[in-house]
Formats: sequence, C-alpha cells, structure tokens
Amino acid sequence: MKKLIIVRHGDYLPDGNLSEFGERQLLDLAWKINRLVEGDSAVLISSTAPRAEQSADLLHPRVQGITSYTKNPIFWSEAHRQPNIEAGLQIIEEQTADVVIIVTHFEWGQDLPTAFAERFLQTRFPLKQLNKAQAWVIDCEAKTRVRIPYKNRTHLGPFFYPTNASCLNAVAVQS
Repeated sequence: MKKLIIVRHGDYLPDGNLSEFGERQLLDLAWKINRLVEGDSAVLISSTAPRAEQSADLLHPRVQGITSYTKNPIFWSEAHRQPNIEAGLQIIEEQTADVVIIVTHFEWGQDLPTAFAERFLQTRFPLKQLNKAQAWVIDCEAKTRVRIPYKNRTHLGPFFYPTNASCLNAVAVQS
C-alpha cells in the first residue's frame, strides 16, 4: 500500500443524511483525492452510516482507479459506538490496492492514523481532529500524514468535478 486516505463524511442533517452543503464539500474533496490517486489502483471502504455512505457514493464515480467499493459497519462510530481500531487495521491490512480510502467518522479520523502509523510504519502521529469533509493522507513510503482541508470550489461549477482523466488535465490548467 502506498497511501491510506481517511475521509470524514460531509456535513449532515438531523436525520443523518448529507446536507446540500455536505454534498458540495464531498465534491470538492473528490477532486482533490482524484489527483492524489491518479495512476494507482484504489479501494473505497465506507461506514454503513447514511452520511458516510452518501459521502462515499459521491467519491466513487469521481475518483479514478477505484477497483472495489464496499460498505462495512466496522467503520461506523459515534458517541455510543466507539471504534474497533484493531478490526479496522485488520481490514486495511487485507487490502492489496495501492491506495486504500476509508470514509468514516470523527473518532476514526482521530484514532486510526496514530494506530496505523504505530503498527505498520513504526512511527507515531499525534492525535489530531479531522473535521467534516476533510481527509488524512498517509504516505506509507514517506511515513507522513497530511490533512486535506475543505475549500469551497463549488462556485467554479460542475466542470471542476471531473469524472474522467481528460477533464482533470483541463482543471489543472484552469484552476
């Protein structure tokens, strides 16, 4: 595995579904993740919470190279459902793609990078919060972690959320 990308779902409504704002957040994030994955094989694994599934559903067609998309309840956490980090690490370890993308929740975004780094990279990342529609990108070769922040690009219109590589090149030139 070259990269582990841990995505926190977008903004959501009281009923647990993504808000329109959350959808826009994920469209922006999809564009950024697509550029990171470009040329590599990727698997997408989502929590089974509606807000996470909807976030992953927005990423899936917009990130090139995804060869597998699954939903797994292990990655669902909230105040009364604490993460089973050990089970999550085992699922990640079983993946053979270059990039593993996990769409999940606050607790996983905080705890998983540290546990992954200690177990597989023999290094330590301090605990840090991951806000909605942000992602951690862990480069397994460089042993680094970088946060992808949310930045609203929706004012640029739907052209800027490419679903094919030729559009991506146009975006890079125009943005």
